[in-house]
Order: sequence, then structure tokens, then C-alpha cells
Amino acid sequence: MESLRYAINYAKLNFKVFPLKVNTKDGQLCKSWKKEATTNESIIRSQWKENYNVAVVTGNGLMVIDVDMKNNKDGLKSLQPFLKYFPKTFSVKTPSGGYHYWYLVNKDIPCKVNLYEGIDIRGDGGYILSPGSIVDNIEYVAIKDIEIAQANDAVYEFLNSKPVVTNRKENTNTIEQGCRND
Repeated sequence: MESLRYAINYAKLNFKVFPLKVNTKDGQLCKSWKKEATTNESIIRSQWKENYNVAVVTGNGLMVIDVDMKNNKDGLKSLQPFLKYFPKTFSVKTPSGGYHYWYLVNKDIPCKVNLYEGIDIRGDGGYILSPGSIVDNIEYVAIKDIEIAQANDAVYEFLNSKPVVTNRKENTNTIEQGCRND
């Protein structure tokens, strides 16, 4: 089971993990992932009965910039002016064509939705899927398989910026797929 190998590797980096059903981002197998996510290898081995998706808990020193490339959002365009100032880090291509940029942080970073157009932040109280996971029959793939970098001042400034909102939609009664938290 390849996903078990990934789960154990993340746990060895001191990141809590838990299993999800394959082809889901929220197919809970735990009663409470917040209580049952673990770094304990023997518990992980007992949880992984088959090739599940690997959820990695964010917060506690891990923050992920989640770049969406779906639902008419181009998060990469929003991130591009900043990216050249960020340290190179472990990066993942998501099944929807987006990206996850993983950073180690030395302060509490909350989860934020739509910080910039197409940019969400996964921090305290959140989780992300990692390589070893599959959604829509497409794998999460490490595109920059290097050490997770410590966030620098440019990353923290990016997280604390108050961007000017453009192209804001008028209030409608419809919610586009993938936008329920917007």
C-alpha cells in the first residue's frame, strides 16, 4: 500500500496524519480526525486497512498555500507576483490542476478561504491531501520533492496582506461547485 508509506513518512516528520476514502477529500474513516490524527506508526499501520487517501493535518508548524485552478479561478495568477520571493519548498500538483506549497511556520497561522483570488491557506484546524492520495482518479503528485522550507518574511507578508478585491460577484442565490466556503 503506497499511501501507507507516505503516511508513515509524514508522521516521521512529526505531521499528524489520518486516512480518508480514496477519491474523496472528506471521506471520513475516523470518528473525529482532530482527535484521531496521529504520528504514531503502529496506530497508522492499524488504521490503514487498504490504500486510503493520506490527510496531513496543518497547523502546529505546518502551513500550506492552496492554489486553486478551477471554477473560473486562477490562483497561480494571484500568487505569481509573490512566488519569486518565497523560498523553494515541497510542492504538490493537485488533481484539479492546482498546487500546494508547504511551509514550516513558527507562529499560529489560521485557515483562510480566498485570501487572494483562488488562494486558500491551510493552517491551524485544517488538513490537506498529500501525494499518495487520489481524487477523481487523479493522483496528487510532488512536483518539487525537496525539504519543506521555513517560511520567510515574504511568506508572512503575503499571509498578512489585505489584497484589493476585484471582480467581486454581486450577491446571488447560487453557489458554484467548490465555492461553498467563499
